[in-house]
Amino acid sequence: MLTDYDQGDEMPAWAAAMERRLTRQMVEITEDLKDDLASINDGLASHLTSIDGRLNSGPLNGMTSRLIGIETNAARTINFSCGDGTCWPYELVPASDGKYLHNLPELRTAQDLRNLTDVQLDRYLKGYGLEHGHGTARNEKLALLCRYIGGSLE
Repeated sequence: MLTDYDQGDEMPAWAAAMERRLTRQMVEITEDLKDDLASINDGLASHLTSIDGRLNSGPLNGMTSRLIGIETNAARTINFSCGDGTCWPYELVPASDGKYLHNLPELRTAQDLRNLTDVQLDRYLKGYGLEHGHGTARNEKLALLCRYIGGSLE
């Protein structure tokens, strides 16, 4: 069927009206989709926050604490059998948060303990949460640290 409509001519009124109506409907549908997606996004964010909270405070957090305790006790137990560490070096003992103390010399032997400066010794004691009095003598601090990691100064 041939029409007199040419692309260079103006659109018939009925077609222009239909185009406006379809454009309005598309805008409305697009806005509805945006609202729906925003609602879904908010819901997902809420669920992720809830899941994150459960992971950090629930059974997994308790499991992490137990694993840190097991790792600490295993290292200390191994160190008890290493004597002064010259034949079998000590295992590193993590702090209570499961992390290893950094920017400090590794404690692999009794000599490593004795070589600590007073500042390093105090940082180790603080890092492991080992309480000592203000006037505690160096040899007592060393003995305290050595007992904690399971080593021997002899």
